[in-house]
Amino acid sequence: MRKIYLVIIVFLIYSLPVKANSAYQVIDHIIDAEIEIAGGLRVREMILVEGSTNSFSRTINYKMLDEVWDGKTINFKSSPIYNGYSLENIKVTAFNAPATIDFDTFSLAKDFFSELDLKAKQDKTYTYTKNNLGATYNIHLNQENKKYIYYIEYLVSNVVVVHNDLMEINYTFKKLDIGAKNTLIRVVIPYATKDALYQFWVHGPKGTKLNELVSPNRERAGFLIEATDLKTDINFRITLPKEQVGIAIYLNKSNVDGLKAIQKAEEAREKESNFLINSVKIARYTITTLSVIYLLAAFLLLKYKQLTTFIGYLILGLFIMLFNYLLKFNYIYIYLIILVPIIIRYVGQKRT
Repeated sequence: MRKIYLVIIVFLIYSLPVKANSAYQVIDHIIDAEIEIAGGLRVREMILVEGSTNSFSRTINYKMLDEVWDGKTINFKSSPIYNGYSLENIKVTAFNAPATIDFDTFSLAKDFFSELDLKAKQDKTYTYTKNNLGATYNIHLNQENKKYIYYIEYLVSNVVVVHNDLMEINYTFKKLDIGAKNTLIRVVIPYATKDALYQFWVHGPKGTKLNELVSPNRERAGFLIEATDLKTDINFRITLPKEQVGIAIYLNKSNVDGLKAIQKAEEAREKESNFLINSVKIARYTITTLSVIYLLAAFLLLKYKQLTTFIGYLILGLFIMLFNYLLKFNYIYIYLIILVPIIIRYVGQKRT
């Protein structure tokens, strides 16, 4: 019996969500992205950190998929045709945070760091490691008990796709789960427009806020995404009239009409997303209901005192806890339901 209790305790310890201790905390993550007339995506990022740090890492992608487009296969849902060519014009720095930060704070970025040179004496440097989708940049700077902004700027080259009827960009900001309390992403198109070919779609977690950017003369210029405690990627898709991107010589060309196919793909994606949302809701209600029934039925152990019944009941509770863990609901009370039958059996044995 003691071995059974030990196994349960170990399971509880390893299944409970634990927040790692850290010397710093990420408060805000602000991303400013602008589509260039040559088909690239110019991105600037500010990461507001409070506490003590000696380095900070940010993984950036220029590809959506680790594949190479074959030049002919078109999949409007997901395809390597949407991959950028490279990460270019990297700029890295860090500076003291002002009292409040917003998109105007980007202008404070200067004195950019150089890449680490082992032969030279440096105290403000960065290193990077390439991966299949991009690279991880490590910004090295010792800071103690301060509010500091880590800044990185880069160009995702040739990420716009040319269709017969319009231009399109389908890009995903990956690795946004850096612990930021608040995340802001602003995406701006080359020229404000009233053209009906300009459309956009944004895909993110539940609770993500989306606001359209409109010029004083009511022309559409882009959008702003707001999210809190972001744990997932953010994908956006934009269609543009061809005059928005004037330099297309190096861009991927589908040689087909895109608008209707894109709209159809987005409608299918919305239906799939709604199905998943409803499925998650059903799963949440189901596991909550099972937990309540499990707690109430545990009192039957006072009547059925066989050891095999007790062990079977514990296994059932472990299955409920496992589903809670695998589905990442992480309801704390579900991790504790296993204690109820143990307490009831203990009380029953004491009475006996």
